[in-house]
Formats: sequence, structure tokens, C-alpha cells
Amino acid sequence: FQADVDWIDLKDSDIDFYIAPYEVYEDQLMGSKAFYEASVGVVEKDESKRLEMYTAHLDELEQNLPHDNKFKRSIKGLASPMVVLNEVIRGGDVATGYQAVATNLPNDPKVTSVKGTKKLFWKNMMNARVGKVIEPVGRALLASDQVQYVTMQAAFNLTLMHELCHALGPKYVHGTGAKVSVNQGLKELYSAIEEGKATLAGLHSIKYFTDKGIIPKEMEKQHYVSYLAGLFRTIRFGTTEPHSKASMCEINFIWDRGGIRLDPVTKKWSVNFERIGPAISEMAKLWLTFEATGDYQGAADFFRRWASMPKEVSASLKDLEHIPVDVEPIYSIQWR
Repeated sequence: FQADVDWIDLKDSDIDFYIAPYEVYEDQLMGSKAFYEASVGVVEKDESKRLEMYTAHLDELEQNLPHDNKFKRSIKGLASPMVVLNEVIRGGDVATGYQAVATNLPNDPKVTSVKGTKKLFWKNMMNARVGKVIEPVGRALLASDQVQYVTMQAAFNLTLMHELCHALGPKYVHGTGAKVSVNQGLKELYSAIEEGKATLAGLHSIKYFTDKGIIPKEMEKQHYVSYLAGLFRTIRFGTTEPHSKASMCEINFIWDRGGIRLDPVTKKWSVNFERIGPAISEMAKLWLTFEATGDYQGAADFFRRWASMPKEVSASLKDLEHIPVDVEPIYSIQWR
């Protein structure tokens, strides 16, 4: 507990470093065993400072979430520093499989409820993911009149809001009479639900910042189209990986609600800008409610309905075989 608190409070350092057991992605039995990971990065101080404006609105974002008000909590007074870094090395759980470009830690609700969280954005990893994977995926699968909307800035904004929204929403199951954490309530389903919740709540919350003029409203199309390209990137990790499982549900659900379309002739995907917003908010409400109520059965039923890959999506993925599934960081030490 004290180590997590001290790490959140670390300020004005040229280097940010952590080593701890945080994520439970690999525990597909109960979703509760955390695995060790480590990261060392060089801080981009000017870019980090520019993100401070977002943390001033955390409580407003919590109250703006689309689920029932009785499940919302006060975020006032909680710490939420955001740090942009160029990562030097990563190890352990964060270095295997899915390569994160950002993180929101710690995950222990004992810490997050009384102290807050810290968000790291690995700039060099983000640049590699967008340039080497997301933009090529967009060019391969999206309608020609929408490819222009896949941008680095939109991808960063989506990641920023995703990490902000990991810090929002329920941390404990309501109505249990005891402090049951959300991951205890949802067990092995928790990781996928939490990743999807952060993405969908983040997209829902972008409107708050566009209404405030903090994020330009003219970026709306960029956010939605970059999100769609990112979904197709993520589902390539397979339906058991939490981020991928959540993304598959998002594609199916939003497609069902008319928020995305597949051209039957060109086989290219596009965003229906009139319908995608309401579909995202509807799904965000469902997943936030699963967390607030610890509705394991409801979450399981949702995955059974929405997590499978349709033949149309499978066919589209064949067009991506020439594109890397992910970046793989390769490190070398140069002694001086």
C-alpha cells in the first residue's frame, strides 16, 4: 500500500519506474491473481504538464457516466497524475503478449479508493502502434472516404480517455454488505469487462471535453474512425485475450445497433456517425452496471451472445495478414 502511494506521489523526476504485481489478465480461472511487471521510462515533462487540465475534471466525468446515479462515487480529492514517457525497458507481464501503450495503476481498490491512480503514456510505444499497425489496418479495411480520419492525435485521445476511465466507475460491488471488489465479483470475466468499460466510457466522456472546448469538436469523426480501426487491430489477438474479447463484443454490438456498416460490394467498413455515439453509450451503461452489481451471470450471457467472430469479420481479417499484429520492443544496453 505505502509503495503504491509513494509511487503515485513521485513528482519532478526525470525517470519514472515501477515494479509490482498489478494486472490479472493471465489469471483466467478467478481473475484475481496479479503478475509482476516492470517499466522504466524517461519523462517528457512538458507533454506531461499539458495533460494536467484533464485531471481537474475527474469528478465531473464520474457523474457524467451513463449508468445509474446510485452507483456513482465521489472522485474529489483523489490523485490522478498523468505522465508521458519514452520507455527504456519493460519486463515481466507487461512485456509479454499484448503490448500496452499506456496504463492506469495501481488496481488495488484499497489504494484507488483513498489515494487515486497514476496514468503512464509510453510515447514511443504509441507512435509505433499507430504508425506500424493502426494506420495500415485503416487503409486496408476502411471505406476510402473515411481513411483520412485515422490520426495519431485521435488515437492518443482515445488512449488518454481509456486510461482516465479505468480510474472511474465502480470499484466495489454494491449491495453485498461487505467490501467485494469488482474483480472478485466478476472473476475471470473481469479483465475483458474492465477493458471494454474503459474504452466505451472513454468515448462517451470525450463529448464532455468537446462541449467544454478542451478537445476540438471537429475531431469527432477522427475519434470514431480511429476507434474502429483500433478495434480491428485488437481482435487479432484472439477471443480469449481480454482486450480482444472486449473489442469483438464492441464490433458486434455497435454493428447490430447500426453504428458501423459493411459495404456488401467493396467489403469495406465505415462509421455511421449518427448512430455510433448512442450505441457506445448504451453498451457502456451495460458494462458499468455489470461491474456495479457484480452481475457475473449477466456478463457471461453477454459474452455468449456478442463475443464470437462473424464470418464477415473473419474474412476482413484475411486482408490484414501482411500487417504486424503488434509491435515487439527490442532493447539493447550500450555501456559507456
